[in-house]
Amino acid sequence: MKKVILIFMISILACDFDQNERKYKTYEEAKLDNLFEKGWIPKELIYKSMSNIIVKSNLDLNTCFFAYNLSAKDLEDIKGKIASGQLKYKKPERIDIPKSEMKQIDKLDKYSFVLLNKTDTIQIAIDNNEDRFYGWY
Repeated sequence: MKKVILIFMISILACDFDQNERKYKTYEEAKLDNLFEKGWIPKELIYKSMSNIIVKSNLDLNTCFFAYNLSAKDLEDIKGKIASGQLKYKKPERIDIPKSEMKQIDKLDKYSFVLLNKTDTIQIAIDNNEDRFYGWY
């Protein structure tokens, strides 16, 4: 019995209950769920053409991974906001990115930029073939 309790306690401690994942098919669906008010996706990176949205956040570490598809026009707008030089990126800490998404990100050019109204550095990758945008911090 003690072993069962010990295994249960270790399992509970190993879980990360503050990690949250949300998926939305459209911008409108995400907006109805108040996703954008939560601030996980910076307002400078929110577009009405967003679709296939994934947001995975860790409240304890204040880290987040997000990905979505955009129209070609909005993707070009985002590219205009990216800092000019390509910088070394870091993988998100303690955010379990779906393996299929991480395999795709590993193939892409990655960029870093600092939001003008904050000191946060956002790591991003863009898949031009799929019109898919990835971000994490």
